[in-house]
Amino acid sequence: MNTKFGFSLGVLLGMLIIFISVAFFSWNIKGELLNLYILGNELKGSADTNKTLEVLISENKLISAKDFFGFYISYYNNFIVILSCIIGAFAITSFIYIRNKNEETNEKIKNETKEQIDNFLKDNTNIKMRIQEVTEDSIKDIMERMEKIENDIIKIQDLKEMQETNKEIAKEITTPMTKD
Repeated sequence: MNTKFGFSLGVLLGMLIIFISVAFFSWNIKGELLNLYILGNELKGSADTNKTLEVLISENKLISAKDFFGFYISYYNNFIVILSCIIGAFAITSFIYIRNKNEETNEKIKNETKEQIDNFLKDNTNIKMRIQEVTEDSIKDIMERMEKIENDIIKIQDLKEMQETNKEIAKEITTPMTKD
């Protein structure tokens, strides 16, 4: 396993554990505060029936529906945020793991392929002989072409010499002959 990957995985898991602990403790504290606030002071049947709603709310014996549902909505919002963070942490960790695993696998395949080809070429004498034959044939073909090109160059030089000789002969024929 790659050391960078191990370090990043450790950091992510450490952050995840810290986040879950903080969320758990804040969740428990909020639950305790919620229970205290909702329970507040107990209602006494005969004494509290003559009081108005405003007085009961101010004495923390009743809470409004807005406050009651506000606690639950914030509770579930926090729960969704915590789950989203956990899923995000797992997604990042999975992405890093898969990317590193893919790189390691590609490198392993590359090395194994090279080793197999080298072993196959070392062990198989027929391939060595075939490679040697092809190389020798190619060299012979190149040498034949070079000889042909050299012969063509020699022929061209001979033709140039013959052309010069022909020019000299043509000059001699066209110039009037003087009698001595």
